[in-house]
Amino acid sequence: MKRAMTILLAAALVAGLFSPAALAEETPLTAQETDLVQRLEDLKSNMGATLEPELQPAVSALEQNVSSYYSWNWSGSGTASAPYIVSSIDDLFAIGLCGYVDNTHFDGVYFKLDRNLTYDPLQHGEWYPLGLNDEAYFSGTFDGGGHTITTSILADAIGLCGNLIGGTIKDVTITNAQIASGDYASGIAGYAENATISNCHVSCDFFGQELVGGIASGVMNTVISDCTVTGYVSGVPADDYAEGELIGGITGASVESEIINCRVSGLSMAGDQYLGGIVGSSIDTKISGCAVDGYVLGNIDELWEEAGYYIGGIAGGMSGGSIATSYTDCEVTGYTGVGGIVGVVVEGAVTDCYSRDAVQASFAMAGGIAGAAFDSSISRCYALGDVVAVGGYAGGIAGSTEDNVKIADSVVLSAQVTAAGPVGRISGAEDVTVTNSYAVEGLTVAGSAISENGSGEDTTNEMINLAGFWTDYVGFGGAWNLAYNKLPVLSGVAGQSDTVPSRLAFTDPTNPLSKFTDLPELWYREAVRFVLDESLMQGTDETHFAPGVSMTRAMLVTVLGRLAEQMGEEITGDSDFTDVTADTWPEYVTYIGWASQAGIANGYPDGRFGTDDALTREQAAALIYRFCQYMDIELSQGATPNFTDADKITDTLYDEVMHAAAGGLISGHADGSFGPQDSCTRAQVAQIFFNFLAD
Repeated sequence: MKRAMTILLAAALVAGLFSPAALAEETPLTAQETDLVQRLEDLKSNMGATLEPELQPAVSALEQNVSSYYSWNWSGSGTASAPYIVSSIDDLFAIGLCGYVDNTHFDGVYFKLDRNLTYDPLQHGEWYPLGLNDEAYFSGTFDGGGHTITTSILADAIGLCGNLIGGTIKDVTITNAQIASGDYASGIAGYAENATISNCHVSCDFFGQELVGGIASGVMNTVISDCTVTGYVSGVPADDYAEGELIGGITGASVESEIINCRVSGLSMAGDQYLGGIVGSSIDTKISGCAVDGYVLGNIDELWEEAGYYIGGIAGGMSGGSIATSYTDCEVTGYTGVGGIVGVVVEGAVTDCYSRDAVQASFAMAGGIAGAAFDSSISRCYALGDVVAVGGYAGGIAGSTEDNVKIADSVVLSAQVTAAGPVGRISGAEDVTVTNSYAVEGLTVAGSAISENGSGEDTTNEMINLAGFWTDYVGFGGAWNLAYNKLPVLSGVAGQSDTVPSRLAFTDPTNPLSKFTDLPELWYREAVRFVLDESLMQGTDETHFAPGVSMTRAMLVTVLGRLAEQMGEEITGDSDFTDVTADTWPEYVTYIGWASQAGIANGYPDGRFGTDDALTREQAAALIYRFCQYMDIELSQGATPNFTDADKITDTLYDEVMHAAAGGLISGHADGSFGPQDSCTRAQVAQIFFNFLAD
């Protein structure tokens, strides 16, 4: 099955139309990758076939001033410090036309746009981009200077550049265009190889039969970064049985390239095969920091059985390579192989990604992250939207999995996962290894449920609203921003919402933790709930417990006094400490007086108690140990610890610290030290009392 899926992936990337017979072929993946290179070579050469017939009218329109590269009067000298200045549409067209006339590539030559331009076909004639054909490709630098080129309908044309090979295009916006072609359509470059495209922004509508991309039709060994696309990107079939394939918000196809920090927003996308919010299909490409919102629709045509295959929020198809730190907030719909992040992935990795909206396959293989996965890994991902595969193979993370697929540290937050056939909470197929992954309570699974292998573990609304769940249970790390009562969002990726849907919100008026907004970590929550339930500690105000705030000496004495009262001790006492005055909180005054008279807490030689002084770990150990002695609480005595910094413990507190540690009241750090002068936080004190008192 993996071999068949590999061939299906390659089928849209290479020359032949998909057919069911391809399922049985035994063509090695390496051969398919070679075919993809040929497909992109065809793209490169076809740029010339599309554009060359119109060259002579354009030369005439420019009054035949473009006889050679050196005859056009751009100001400047063509270097980065003194670039050739592009100040008009004629200046822009002259780059491509001079390259064609002289067969020059402008290697090392720097052009810079110095103003916004508006293209009017009635005034300027045909549109002529840089890099007019595969021989006169552009290898220089075009710097848009942050300016905008406003265009109109470009029929049978490409965008700013036809063939960009070894060159750079940056810092330019193309807007107000409708770019339509029988085959290819793009906003910045038709074909790019060993190139760089950065900080380019396109707001246009694109229509083409194949290899359609908002930034580039197809790329090889190219880096596309910090680019945005808005508009409508569509693969338009020539007839009812023709392809509308390899359609991507950024690029239609990509080989051995990188797509970094790109955003496709407010986008409607449509196509028949290999349709992705960022890339239609790719081989050995790294995608990171990308985002898609809008609508990604794989056309569903019952007359043509290949329609609607492999539709993904980020990538339609992916062979090798990776998708990382990316998210989608778009509904993804198709016929088969439909995923919130990727339609089908073969020998690839999806890491630190999430999808927010619904995923639906009208036939089979739908997954919140991947529609189908083969010999691939998915880790630290979560899916929020409903997943439906009308026929079968639906999973909260992956719809169909086979051949050494690993899903780890991932969470399904969907309301339902539904299929008529095989269905699972994590994976819709059994051939998968699922580790450390969870599905939220209330998830409805409808269909022919598979074995527990793809089900994952249970979690609750309370747990998923804790930042500590995401760090401690599923290992979400530095790629994520985590907060209490918020969904995880990716660090450094714009446009995200961390609002928890109402169906996943955690509200429990009987739980004393519910009113506090600052208790994200798991390690201390049980201890904090214990001290709250036992009325030993309170919040610092109505909505904050302040777990990371240093405990003060007065706070700890107050907790000890409350515990003594619960054990039957009558608490009375006054103190003459100079910092315990009429302005001191009344409860502090009583408990400090009691603790002083009981010999539990002493003041400083200068007459102060140190009411608001941060409590140190050695002070906490000594005070709690003295409390146990005063209240006749017997401690089990273990071996005396051998702290690496025992010599730093204050002499007068040394024995009490050692007895407290041996009795299990307080422990050292993981590195073997005790940290006697380290401050003791409120969460740590809660944990001490929980360890000491809880059954």
